[in-house]
Amino acid sequence: MASEAKGIIYVPVWVDDGVVKALVLDSGALPVTESDPLTAIQAQAYGYIGSAWQKQGMIWSYADSYIDRQIAANVAAGDVYLSFTIVPEGEVWVITSFTTYSEQGNTTLLYMSFFTATTDYLIKVVNAPEAYVTYSMDGVLILKEGDRLRVRYEDASVGDDFAAFAVGYKMKLDM
Repeated sequence: MASEAKGIIYVPVWVDDGVVKALVLDSGALPVTESDPLTAIQAQAYGYIGSAWQKQGMIWSYADSYIDRQIAANVAAGDVYLSFTIVPEGEVWVITSFTTYSEQGNTTLLYMSFFTATTDYLIKVVNAPEAYVTYSMDGVLILKEGDRLRVRYEDASVGDDFAAFAVGYKMKLDM
């Protein structure tokens, strides 16, 4: 009778005087019994705190990629806001790219920021942004629950068109 593979079981081990031993919990159970690779990653969070073998707290884990775009086409005259998705509870987003451009270049000011419940934190300010010039954030930005990216163009003319894009990844706070 041939056996069928069901997956791989990941078991953390340690070496004691040249002998490989499975790491076990105080109860005697293996910390990992699943073939799910995510469980294997979670198992790596076990370790000694003093003389006790315990699960170490994991700060966060990868959840998904983050790709968002906001478009404002054929706008009315005045200020234009491009507001991105709000970071939900239990997540942290790492923004690796944040860019914007105007097709007409008629505005007087461009503000790129991240917005919390009460405050706009400026990332970049551009006086008289030019048409078809891409303005980007330098570095990496970490957003927490309730934060969002925002672009504001001041003094747009009727019919102006704007676009903004953000890319990064989402992290879950709990495993």
